[in-house]
Amino acid sequence: MEILKIVSKFIDEHQNVKEWLGNRPANTQEGYGLHLIHFSELMHITPEQFQTMDKKAARDLARQYICSYSGKLSVQINAMACLKSFFRNRDVDR
Repeated sequence: MEILKIVSKFIDEHQNVKEWLGNRPANTQEGYGLHLIHFSELMHITPEQFQTMDKKAARDLARQYICSYSGKLSVQINAMACLKSFFRNRDVDR
């Protein structure tokens, strides 16, 4: 399956992800979407569960995930930016 189709399916399955990425450029949807998919699978957590965690627990889980990219600084920076953006987006509607 094409990567963009996988990301689009994931976005459609999670309303909070759709609200977060829906109006962003396709390359941002693909890059951030892939990070969020990989994070969810590797850490065994849904996007909804991640957004409802307290700040410290979410930070610790994100750091665990980032460590999986040992030696790949640019990927670590991009992944952390993605997770921070997604986590902080929960406060938009509250």
